[in-house]
Amino acid sequence: MCGIAGFVTSRPGDPQSTIVERMTTVLEHRGPDAFGYHQDAWAHLGHRRLSIIDLSAGQQPMTNEDRSVWIVYNGEIFNHAAVRPELERAGHRYHSACDTETVVHAYEEFGPDCVKRFRGMFSFALWDQNTRTLFCARDRLGIKPFYYFWDGRLFAFASEIKGLLQHPEIRTKFEDSLLPEYLAFGYTSGEETLFAGIRKLMPGHHLTLNLAGDSPRIRFLGYVRPERLAPLYRHAVAHIAPSVCFETFGNTLVEAFRQSTPVIARRIGPFPEIVGHAGGGELFDNAVDLRRALDHFASDRDYRDRLGAAGRRAYEATWSEDAIVPRYLEIIERTVARRLPAAPTAQAVALT
Repeated sequence: MCGIAGFVTSRPGDPQSTIVERMTTVLEHRGPDAFGYHQDAWAHLGHRRLSIIDLSAGQQPMTNEDRSVWIVYNGEIFNHAAVRPELERAGHRYHSACDTETVVHAYEEFGPDCVKRFRGMFSFALWDQNTRTLFCARDRLGIKPFYYFWDGRLFAFASEIKGLLQHPEIRTKFEDSLLPEYLAFGYTSGEETLFAGIRKLMPGHHLTLNLAGDSPRIRFLGYVRPERLAPLYRHAVAHIAPSVCFETFGNTLVEAFRQSTPVIARRIGPFPEIVGHAGGGELFDNAVDLRRALDHFASDRDYRDRLGAAGRRAYEATWSEDAIVPRYLEIIERTVARRLPAAPTAQAVALT
């Protein structure tokens, strides 16, 4: 884990070292081993490093051979060693064994399409001084965070929102319209955050900001092809998820039933994973799906034995007519639906 922060501006001026230093310093917990900065008239980049690969030569911000392209990067490219030979054959010269340098040279060689060649978890900001272009990207699943602020003149970014709040020109307020969604799901699903004006770069997306023109604009592009993810998702559901999720699901049910604790079971997706009692958990599309999941445990002798007599009675009582109460999430869901019209309709089932 590392921390990245910085900003670019359409109005060039003297390097404002103290600002990027403050933005980076508050991320020290993400990278206690080293820090570094790069600044010119337009761009100000900062980095906090947790040293993992090439401990002696991996300082960031890192640059290319002629010092025209600079990067601050957080994450790991698992296949960087496989990508490197092609870049070396194309004439790129390495001075380290870091995956960060592969990102720099891959961008020089392939442009924004470089991210399609990477397998890993990453977020980075790359500044091309010659074209005055900032290129930022986030991994396919959004494992590594990337927050940004853009007002048409100032673009700032950081691994955490607290880094952005160190910039004196960023003023924000509480985005109360997102509160129902956050209370319902424990997170906000879109690019907006609870800080007005501060957004997330979405998973599997990259952005390009060119400051050379009179009216700079950000271009966003998603680089993930859903049809390629579908087979991997089906494999995970069939072979990986059940072994993990059913165990969590079953353990939670056993404990809840034994204590006669109300449980709100919710689900999005094809398999259950309850993570809490009385309002926590996953969304189930309907009670039939939940009953099917519960029947899995009712037929499992180990779980049945662990339930005990009281637990078995609680399980049977779950399906009495007055036990299914979808009212818990209805109000919240109607509120959220106004913001997320494409969100799946969900019912809440109280297990008592």
